[in-house]
Amino acid sequence: DGLFQFGHRKDHRPDLPQVKVMLSALDPLGLPLTTAVLRGERADGTTFNRRAPVQVAELTGVVAVAAADASSHTSLALRSDGTVSAWGNDTDEQLGAYSTDVALWNGSVCSCAIRPVLVRAPTGIIAIAAGGGHCLALIGDGAVWVWGNNSAGQLLEGADNPRGVPVQIHALRGVCAIATGGSHSLALLSDGTVLAWGFNNAWQLGDGTTTARAKPLPVRALDRVVALAAGQEHNLALRDDGTFWCWGQNAQSHLADDGREAHSKPVRIGALTGIRTMAAGPFHYLAVQDGGSVWAWGMNTYGQLGDGSNVLRCEPVAVAALAGVESVAAGAFHSLAAGRQAALAKGPDEPGLF
Repeated sequence: DGLFQFGHRKDHRPDLPQVKVMLSALDPLGLPLTTAVLRGERADGTTFNRRAPVQVAELTGVVAVAAADASSHTSLALRSDGTVSAWGNDTDEQLGAYSTDVALWNGSVCSCAIRPVLVRAPTGIIAIAAGGGHCLALIGDGAVWVWGNNSAGQLLEGADNPRGVPVQIHALRGVCAIATGGSHSLALLSDGTVLAWGFNNAWQLGDGTTTARAKPLPVRALDRVVALAAGQEHNLALRDDGTFWCWGQNAQSHLADDGREAHSKPVRIGALTGIRTMAAGPFHYLAVQDGGSVWAWGMNTYGQLGDGSNVLRCEPVAVAALAGVESVAAGAFHSLAAGRQAALAKGPDEPGLF
């Protein structure tokens, strides 16, 4: 298998070695691998930074992982038995665990878990999502459970104190996919429509207002959706015709237009079709077409678009150095691409085929 990383490095090109980190974050045995640590994110019982991946040895049978944004420092792992483990920061009780540890952070004691702890959610979980202080879990019967920060109604109970115990969102039924942004969440229903709730300062709920919502409301003018991705204050939806649509904050033109104005309802991105999967970072997007080619747009200060420049792109540009990609992930200032046949396409300025 191939995994490539690009962005936030001197030459801005996708030519790092094949290191097993983050994107699936799993080795062939289902053992998570991680490098980051600020408040126990590395889950090895320490708070030391690491420059190379280390195994989270206490976890096996992992089928999916989710990492919250940089402000939250929290990670989740979904295991094959339908349970979820969490580690990292617990300031907003986003670990949903029975017990946590303490660590010193900027001179203050904070609640965290430096090893994986079991989330107090029901079993039968099939998908997880981690936001900027709150987390979601999707059960196989279409029910959604949520826990953590609730300052903007993320838990659908009105703006209130955080909850360390997962609670079911009874207003949601028939959910087939979930996504979380900084302080908002999305749910894809089986009929192809999308519901949104939480913080709404940049139109990220797509309801035509900037009012925070403590109950799920339909995203306007959007149907036939098959997949979702959420950034800090913006969202991306893939429709069944292979086109994709975005709305919300647009400070870095990552909504694929020449302006910087936020969009209150979904707008189509360029002429790209045949999109298989996608990912949203705080200020940039990635998309994978059926043939395994990768497209990127938005902020590019650190080369996170992988086009050999650091020029902001208002329209999708091809990451020409990559081929055979199956999945992508977008961090704050870097990107990852992986696939069983993923490779660097040979070119005059590239290191050759992996």
